[in-house]
Amino acid sequence: MQRVKKCDKCEKDFIQKWVNREKHWSQLNQVSYWTDDKKWSNYQLFCRSCLKDWFEYEREIFDNLVNNESKRRIFYSYRGHGAFDKPDHLNK
Repeated sequence: MQRVKKCDKCEKDFIQKWVNREKHWSQLNQVSYWTDDKKWSNYQLFCRSCLKDWFEYEREIFDNLVNNESKRRIFYSYRGHGAFDKPDHLNK
């Protein structure tokens, strides 16, 4: 199952997937998941491309907000395995 959401940064529609085993929508796109509920400029959802850009072009902000070492390792792993390079924008 999946749903269409809008990225708060680039404002493009992207697909968010349902994680059946955990019974909730994927937290990959949720800024609050990575930051342990810390706020950043009213951003709530990022597409994969904006998650990658957040790390690469706004590294100081990323480092200040993502303090949980476990979540940093998960983010680095996803980035290293190309999870943020996979297309999630809606093709119209």
